[in-house]
Amino acid sequence: MVKGINEKTDPFKTHSPLKIRLGENMEKSGKERKEMEGKEEERKIDNNVNHPSHYQGKIECIDYLKDKLNDDEFKGFLKGNILKYLSRAGKKDNELQDIKKAKWYLDYLINFTEEK
Repeated sequence: MVKGINEKTDPFKTHSPLKIRLGENMEKSGKERKEMEGKEEERKIDNNVNHPSHYQGKIECIDYLKDKLNDDEFKGFLKGNILKYLSRAGKKDNELQDIKKAKWYLDYLINFTEEK
């Protein structure tokens, strides 16, 4: 609450912390708002790259495949996904997201190969 205003003196709660925070955001410049929106979009992309909601369950698909395939088959799966995402980058929904997915699979392949 704003100094000097409390629930008793502000029955309509026009100065609630939520409204104050919203007001502060409204005062941000256009550049600051775009930066905030850009960061939110990055978080969405990161979630869709690292842990897509449609692949969540008791075990992630990649962990299941890693368990069921031999090492060469699993590396082929990873390489195939790298090629898939690089090939479709810019032709589907979100080019940056596809590039990040390809990088994610490449990083996974590198780590998997180093462990062996």
